[in-house]
Amino acid sequence: MARYGVAVPGRERWGSPCFALPCALTADRGSTCSFPAMIPEIDIRRVATLMLKHYGNKAEAESARRADELGRFGDEAGVAVWRRVTGAVPG
Repeated sequence: MARYGVAVPGRERWGSPCFALPCALTADRGSTCSFPAMIPEIDIRRVATLMLKHYGNKAEAESARRADELGRFGDEAGVAVWRRVTGAVPG
């Protein structure tokens, strides 16, 4: 079981389980706000705080690395989210 994801049975790639993001980190959380696909700032700050607790002074670099990785795969929405997280990491 991954630390930051949920294993999805039957969706294995390259011999390792495929992981889905927890509901809190997905774009659609059933929000009734006028921007339903936008992740609320409080969730971005929560992820930034978790990154800081897990990676310490390397949290900002790790967040940027994740954004770059998603960019290589063409996930522009993911890049935008992780850039927001990178900017929210206290430091």
